[in-house]
Amino acid sequence: MVADRRLTVGDRPVTDNAVKIFALNTSDGTALIGYAGLGRTINGMQPSEWMSNVLRGRNWPMNTSMKAIADAMTREVPRHLARARGACEHVIVAPAFVNNRPRLYGTGLKVDSRGIPTSAFHVLLVRDATTAWPHRMTFSGSGSKKVKHNEKHRALLRLANAYDAGKIFPTAVADKLAELSFNVSREDKFTGPKSIVAWRSINKGSMKGGSGGHHFYDGLTRETDTPALPSIGHGLDVAALANAIWQYHTPRSVAALEGKPALPNDPYELRRLTEGLPSGPDEELR
Repeated sequence: MVADRRLTVGDRPVTDNAVKIFALNTSDGTALIGYAGLGRTINGMQPSEWMSNVLRGRNWPMNTSMKAIADAMTREVPRHLARARGACEHVIVAPAFVNNRPRLYGTGLKVDSRGIPTSAFHVLLVRDATTAWPHRMTFSGSGSKKVKHNEKHRALLRLANAYDAGKIFPTAVADKLAELSFNVSREDKFTGPKSIVAWRSINKGSMKGGSGGHHFYDGLTRETDTPALPSIGHGLDVAALANAIWQYHTPRSVAALEGKPALPNDPYELRRLTEGLPSGPDEELR
């Protein structure tokens, strides 16, 4: 999955540092959830952070989790869309592996300038691999009109097939996806030059590179700093836990690199950082 990082107000770009991908691991599968429409609320909350809050503490199967997001979106998103730029829509696309089979989920809604929904759709399962593979490529957002029916996508699909066969590393596909997003940004003012590419795998080919990963890109260049994506794993807020552990270890690592006296380990400090983390769901989009 690739998502650009631009947020706009009306026709004006305001930042290229959004995080429009949310990662989810459940008891029966794994998914990457991307979206287009509302980039953040006027208070600064991004939907990726909000979806993490919705599922925090809820160790539910994939179908139940996706329905919870769809239901919460119908309740919470319309008023923020109206504040953002009048009549608008918000769409979520989520490729997933469930019970080792690929699936594609989708949900979305459209509101008028008063924030009243005028149409909504929720497809719990767009397509399953019981009889056939899901669509190999799916697009959403303003930039989607710039990439459909493009012959250059055949090269991307060939790379994906090579990765599926275990012949190349996932970064080769990631670089191509980042290039696709960057090229779209040249033609679409709502798409920024920066992007995030994330992937998941259920196979064990020789070049699979583990169960998944992600990279942040500035144009065609991989950024050296790769923050954690908002993510929930079996109800646990993985990103929040990772950030707390990072906060504990960073000063100790810096001291070691700078040749300063080693900082003592303090289990009470680590416990304080992790025990203060929220553990229950919060469906309010602020």
